[in-house]
Amino acid sequence: FGEGARRAKEAGFDAVEIHGTHGYIINEFLSPYSNKREDEYGKDFEGRLRLALEVLQRIKEKAGNEFPVIYRINGDECVEGGITLEVTKRIARRLEEAGADAFHVTAGVGESSYNSVQPMAMPRGCKAHLAQGVKQVVNVPIISAGRINHPEVAEEILEQNKADFVAMGRTLLCDQEMPNKALEGEIDDIRVCIACNQKCINKLLGAEQEPIGCALNVRTGREAEFPMTKVDKKKKVLIVGAGPAGLEAARVAALRGHRVDLFEKEERIGGQINLISSVPGREEFKEVISYYQSQIPKLGINLVLNHPVSAEEIEGMSPDVVIFATGATPLLPDLPGIDSPRVVSAWDVIRGECALGERVVVLGGGSVGACTVDSLRKLGKKVTIVEMLEDIALDMEPLTKKLFIKELTSDGKVKIWTGTRATEISEEGVVVERGWEKILLGDIDNVVLALGATSNKDLIDKLAGKLRNYHIVGDAKKPRKVTEAVEEGFEAAYRI
Repeated sequence: FGEGARRAKEAGFDAVEIHGTHGYIINEFLSPYSNKREDEYGKDFEGRLRLALEVLQRIKEKAGNEFPVIYRINGDECVEGGITLEVTKRIARRLEEAGADAFHVTAGVGESSYNSVQPMAMPRGCKAHLAQGVKQVVNVPIISAGRINHPEVAEEILEQNKADFVAMGRTLLCDQEMPNKALEGEIDDIRVCIACNQKCINKLLGAEQEPIGCALNVRTGREAEFPMTKVDKKKKVLIVGAGPAGLEAARVAALRGHRVDLFEKEERIGGQINLISSVPGREEFKEVISYYQSQIPKLGINLVLNHPVSAEEIEGMSPDVVIFATGATPLLPDLPGIDSPRVVSAWDVIRGECALGERVVVLGGGSVGACTVDSLRKLGKKVTIVEMLEDIALDMEPLTKKLFIKELTSDGKVKIWTGTRATEISEEGVVVERGWEKILLGDIDNVVLALGATSNKDLIDKLAGKLRNYHIVGDAKKPRKVTEAVEEGFEAAYRI
């Protein structure tokens, strides 16, 4: 640590930060949850504190007492028997005495990692109270972190004197110009991080260890690959569908200098984002729609709503390029009893378009089915979820899933059947198979289908062979997540 700080100083850095949180080595020594040693580096508070003090002392020895050292400290490990805010206050006072020049306050360890990188279900600025607690007992600057994704959130933390500075990570992956836009008053132009974690933390923690990016900003980490310059030849671009893929395609095509017509059959833009953003805990998705709503008029995009454009119209407009972003619809399996009036789609449930009884079986345990179950649970329904695979929500980002499953199973209202396949919907209930066993899930009022989606390709099929240049993006290509939709929309438009 000391040599690292010395080299950083010699390289021209103005300060270093000790990472003493999130379950890393110094945090492990500090915590009674993880430190079970019986020697001078454990046993009691003083022993557990020893390594942190020695690290700080060595840095000061090697880099000089005047070289600033920020200590990133765990305000609350959020595990039973771990460091709490009151313990952190004691630690902070001792570290300040030893020469810490500022504290960067965070939370969580591996077992409670959703407190370290908070998913969208957690409130904005949700860890600022920890920074405030530390600020009350020390006399050095305090930095607050955790879901600070908007200038208003940052300003509120500072105005309420909870911290002296705010730290942003994912926020700046989503929009690197956010501070400059805030400074210039261009708030509507900020692409707000929704804490979906799909392309940042998910990539970092995934088995492939891929480079991180941003689900909403394709250029993050790829700026050199996609310089946002104007094209030499302006083209007439027609985009069908104003979901995330179509919206991003329209934005990029317009930025590059093309003339863009964007057709949407519904009365509003957003596609399935309107669906997911109505689910409790997923409201942040509304920010995606807000961003595109602000950009469409500024970029001169011709948006036509309530207009299911026909194949004949498209041919008549003679576009240079057509981008099909026609989305998907719920998949209806070939299952006996599927036509029963008791059977509804998860999409209709989420939209609030159907009334359900008290006892509900949800078929399909992907993220759509799991979120539907959670919504019904919060309404007081008794819900059973049936999933063929070994677990539910396997397509959900790991940190989001960890918090989600904890809450889903917290009250015992949800029964989870994994490794189970529905074979029939009858008057008596739902017949399922688990291994060689057939089981009747009876005494139910409704069955909700969340078995995936199928691409809308009718319009594409009608125009096959009639268009010179076209692209299929998003769920129209293959039903997936918003990150693939945005990326495909971006790349299709950029290549024009």
